[in-house]
Amino acid sequence: MWRSNVLVTGTNIKIEAIGSGKKIRGRKHRNWRPDLLVLDDIENDENVRTMEQRRKLENWFLKAVSKAGDSYTDIIYIGTLLHYDSLLAHTLKNPGYRAIKYKAVLSFSKEYELWKKWEELYTDLDDEEHEKTALAFFEENRRDIPA
Repeated sequence: MWRSNVLVTGTNIKIEAIGSGKKIRGRKHRNWRPDLLVLDDIENDENVRTMEQRRKLENWFLKAVSKAGDSYTDIIYIGTLLHYDSLLAHTLKNPGYRAIKYKAVLSFSKEYELWKKWEELYTDLDDEEHEKTALAFFEENRRDIPA
């Protein structure tokens, strides 16, 4: 079976996409509750802006998501820290969860001006070959602007 948000495989495994804040509790496939919940970027600039919005999402997580499964259910939460008081920030500090952090940027280059020029070339949509132009610039300056 295939719908835009539901997939059931030939071996009868159900995968369902549900947006943050939506009804999740009470879901079953046959007589099984979910065994894996994957939360992927459930926070955005808008829903972390105010304390009320942050509490609303946290409430949904605590009352719906964390109770949607069973003792065998795993929850994987993937996201970017957008606010010091966000749900992700609280979850990272919660000893009930094992947290693994990966940095997207290990260190910024000291050659800011060269990177700025590369970015201008790369985002120049008037140049139909802007990607090639930016790559050529990078290759020419590779020693001065480490990746």
